[in-house]
Amino acid sequence: MEKILLCEIECKHCHLHFHICQSCFHGQSYCSPFCRTIDQKQAHCKAQQKYRRTDKGRENHRQAEKRRRAHQNQNNQKTVGDRGTTIPCRSIKLYEIVVKKTAQCHFCGRYGVVVNYFPHRGYGSRHKTTRPIGNR
Repeated sequence: MEKILLCEIECKHCHLHFHICQSCFHGQSYCSPFCRTIDQKQAHCKAQQKYRRTDKGRENHRQAEKRRRAHQNQNNQKTVGDRGTTIPCRSIKLYEIVVKKTAQCHFCGRYGVVVNYFPHRGYGSRHKTTRPIGNR
């Protein structure tokens, strides 16, 4: 039976440590699509703020606000059933913490041995060195 190798990676967003096997590893930095999406949105907002500080960004924002206000003035009537822009709160589930004696891949669920680096697979004519994993 082939030994499964796992590496421990720290999620860039929530800082949760998770294990991943060599077959599932494709350069992941996040533990879930949710964390990846949140970080991408934050990076996009940061880029927007930087752009809006430029002259061109200020002018584009000014024009967009004029269009938004003109559209609001056309549709100024609210009905009783209008809920506005309030976003409902997400419910939070608390899970029991289970301490595992062996490591398990976060994505496929296979159990294996934790290593610091995945060994090079040996095909091709590249260097025969190991490559670092995660944020180390």
